[in-house]
Amino acid sequence: MATPLTTYITTYLSGSVTSDFMTSAGNLLCSFSSSQISSVSTTVFASSISSLSKISLACPNIANWYALAKTVPAYGSSLYSSSSSISELGSVMSGITTTDLASVSADQISSFSTLSFQYMPAATVNSMSTTQLAGLAHDQVTSLLNSPYYSSFSSAITSYLATASGGTATTSGASQISLNYLAKLSIGFYFILLSIFYSC
Repeated sequence: MATPLTTYITTYLSGSVTSDFMTSAGNLLCSFSSSQISSVSTTVFASSISSLSKISLACPNIANWYALAKTVPAYGSSLYSSSSSISELGSVMSGITTTDLASVSADQISSFSTLSFQYMPAATVNSMSTTQLAGLAHDQVTSLLNSPYYSSFSSAITSYLATASGGTATTSGASQISLNYLAKLSIGFYFILLSIFYSC
């Protein structure tokens, strides 16, 4: 069954995802299917990175966006080794594979945006080495403390975060929000945007 998003792309964009749509969509990009992401051209992706880099919720398809970033000539297959690419991709870096993350140096880890750490899946965070953890900036530590995945972090990670924050930091209300609530919020946002698109 076609979703409203698919219907909009088919009806109003002639089946092609445009950079204008991606720039306007924002968090709605988290509802793209893997096939819709794979249909996005590398040119459109590169021209829309300012929107993608600011995704500000737990994004179930972020690994797909990261995989697409690796095919874009501007970033390349080794984007995780470039501080400027890491910084520019922002939230997209939360989709990094554990294999790629293992190749990120302590110096480069500080190039990750706070949003990318806040929404990085627990399995990825739990794979970080002690050297990488030591390279985290204070605001990155705070983002991890406020992650909606915090309860799934390993004891080694939570212990490090407590120490790095001076032992006094507690997770904020943001980390207590269930992913079910975030999913519902995303869906609500999705339908609001679609109603705006249809009314234009």
